[in-house]
Amino acid sequence: LKNLRKRDESMKVYNLVVAIMALTAGTVGCATTPTQADTVQTKVNEPEQRVVIVQQIVQQKVVETEKIILKDAAGNVRFEIAVKEDGSLVQTLRDAKGIERLKLMVDAEGVARQNFFDETGTTRMGSYVYPADHTKFGGEAGVGFLNKDGKSVMQMETHKSGEVSHTFFDKNGNERISLRLLNDGLAIQRFRDAKGTIRTSTYTDTTGETAFNLFDAQQRVRFRSIMLPDGKLVQSFISKTGKEKESTMLEDDDTLTHKVEKGTVRKIVDSVGRTLKRILPGDSEE
Repeated sequence: LKNLRKRDESMKVYNLVVAIMALTAGTVGCATTPTQADTVQTKVNEPEQRVVIVQQIVQQKVVETEKIILKDAAGNVRFEIAVKEDGSLVQTLRDAKGIERLKLMVDAEGVARQNFFDETGTTRMGSYVYPADHTKFGGEAGVGFLNKDGKSVMQMETHKSGEVSHTFFDKNGNERISLRLLNDGLAIQRFRDAKGTIRTSTYTDTTGETAFNLFDAQQRVRFRSIMLPDGKLVQSFISKTGKEKESTMLEDDDTLTHKVEKGTVRKIVDSVGRTLKRILPGDSEE
């Protein structure tokens, strides 16, 4: 089938060249040019009919192929577009040295991609759009920026659910800062250490509640500050087991309430009681 297709393409080109040469030379006779519609015959010494022939040839010419290559004057491949064996369509643009600088493609999974390369051929920026029915990243679209070593330094994404994210990476490609706007309206920012462990986070939700959290090396919340929608401020200290050991609340009427876990309260009261007994007269237990 491929051989027949190539032979058909060759015949189209051959017939086109023959017809144009005949028309240009003005040879008396007939020029026959097969087309998909019909066969056109006319005397080539009639100017008006020669124009009609050329117009019909140009309008009906269709080139079918699986690969196109363009070269510069020095013979270097500068442009290439091809259908790969896996069904992906790829368009590549190269510089004068033959290095890929831009690639556009629709891969076998239907993902549209665009990659930009530096003069060394290293990817520096890329964008993508996944089809809605993709099994893993359905409806996701994004753009990424990479450093000279080809490692991600910044990425922006939008998801089918409506979630939007903006992520920053260190020079080794490790995620360090992330900004996310979730589908339920929660806006959250996270900071990670060099190992990827979350150490700090802030958020605000649709009610206006805002919070600041500190995490230990095991990614457990140990300290939290919250501003509630009604204006109250709460600060909490949390144990490794997740129990709130101590908290302070500033009410909207400026009343300050301090709460301490029961065992700790008993120790403080006992100590204060003993001190007071030494300085107060008599046997007062107040």
